[in-house]
Amino acid sequence: MAARIIQNRGKAANESRSVDVQGQICLQEESVLLLQKEWTMDALWAAIDAFAGTVFVTAKGLEFRYQVKGYEIFVDRKEKSITRSSVELAFQKARELREEATGPKKLGVFGASYLYPVFIRLGVIQTSGLHCKMKCDKS
Repeated sequence: MAARIIQNRGKAANESRSVDVQGQICLQEESVLLLQKEWTMDALWAAIDAFAGTVFVTAKGLEFRYQVKGYEIFVDRKEKSITRSSVELAFQKARELREEATGPKKLGVFGASYLYPVFIRLGVIQTSGLHCKMKCDKS
């Protein structure tokens, strides 16, 4: 009897996690659409926040995740945070460069190696033939 209860709780937890992941994906898609419509810093920050916890891969192939706390991004591979002002500078630079933003160094800000793949996923940076790997793994 106890095994059934535990099994049922596990099933309910998995179903709940599935609904959470679906809701998160929907939120991510909506935030990207809003960003593509508005192209404002507030829309960008909302999209960045929506993708917090998602696994991204740097240009050098290193996996990372980040969390947003207030106006800072905390990457799991770094001790220092990336501030909203750095993100804003990178956003302005990416908009100026458009397709010429061929790598993280072109953004010229602290944390560019982490912002670059996020910007690709959000559609801020368009790449020709390059693929930004992203895993939808929220665990």
